[in-house]
Amino acid sequence: MTECPQRMLLCDVNKGLVGKKIRLMGVVVSRQTQQAEETTTMITLDDGTALVDVKSRLGGFTQTKTIKLGDTVDCVGTVLMSTGSSSISLSAEYLSIVVDLHAETLRQLEIIQGSNNYISRDENYAMSPQNLFRLIQSAIDVDNRGLSQSELTVLLGIHRDDGMIAELHTTLQQMQADGEIYVDSDGGFVPL
Repeated sequence: MTECPQRMLLCDVNKGLVGKKIRLMGVVVSRQTQQAEETTTMITLDDGTALVDVKSRLGGFTQTKTIKLGDTVDCVGTVLMSTGSSSISLSAEYLSIVVDLHAETLRQLEIIQGSNNYISRDENYAMSPQNLFRLIQSAIDVDNRGLSQSELTVLLGIHRDDGMIAELHTTLQQMQADGEIYVDSDGGFVPL
């Protein structure tokens, strides 16, 4: 019986995992095909925490729909170490375009909360304007409504921490001043 690969955040993938299968979800940020002895297709995935090159030999990414830039994909692959450098890549065994928008939102929440309380490991990442914008955009994509500050505190795992609530409030105000978001008629933050 084959064991299901562990789903991971790219920021947690390290040299100790070389040769092991992992599962990740990310957005395709580049795609290229190299012709040599074997045709190799390579895409670069961004899961919100890091980037990784995913390689497939012999035109591997066969789908009923062609994978293109901006697609969110679910990938199972073996961790490889690039020769002559310390960069990590994946050799894909399975790759599927994610069509369920709820899966994308769930993945964003996994990134924010993580299996080991991701926020406590890096509060600055969780509170970054880029991360908050992605979270707000995910809510719009799923149910076409903004997120209130109280909903954001729940999603970010902030529980009665006045300092973190104040920091969230300040970041949201700055994002409004910068023209990245606005408050809709229902009191939810919405991207511009």
